[in-house]
Amino acid sequence: MKDSLNLDHWARNWLIEKGVNTEMAPYLSMAIDLAILFAASFILDFLAKKVILRIVGAYVRRSKNEYDDILLKKKVFMGLAHLLPAILIYNFIPFILNDLNANFLDILQKVVIFYMIIIFLNVMTRFFRSLEEIGLHSKRFEGKPVSSYVQLFILVTYIVGGVIMLSL
Repeated sequence: MKDSLNLDHWARNWLIEKGVNTEMAPYLSMAIDLAILFAASFILDFLAKKVILRIVGAYVRRSKNEYDDILLKKKVFMGLAHLLPAILIYNFIPFILNDLNANFLDILQKVVIFYMIIIFLNVMTRFFRSLEEIGLHSKRFEGKPVSSYVQLFILVTYIVGGVIMLSL
């Protein structure tokens, strides 16, 4: 079933107008569309990191709280910026690769979902490491095995992430 938005028609028509073989045009147009998608993803990743770091960094500098400084130092927010390109790719793959088998599209989308889960697990690890640093410098948790608790939380997070990946 074709989606209402067909992004590859412009490239295919342009290639055929330029004299490219009609049998090769669909493959070349798909390659062009994928190149545009990945270029847009890299640009979005770069902009997201810059914008998030600028906005969050300004907030962190103005706040009196030290915890957000640690979150910024551990790059928790930068990790979140990597989700935006993955979401872009996930949403545009069906439109760009609409000539492919539906099963293959599902596999590609699952690969992107795996990537998003890995990004999320990475962000959670950075978050827990931030909590570890906060706990190690807190008098309230002095003498407590903060690092062991953090390692346990990270382990449980990876197990849950693995179960989610296996369920897809």
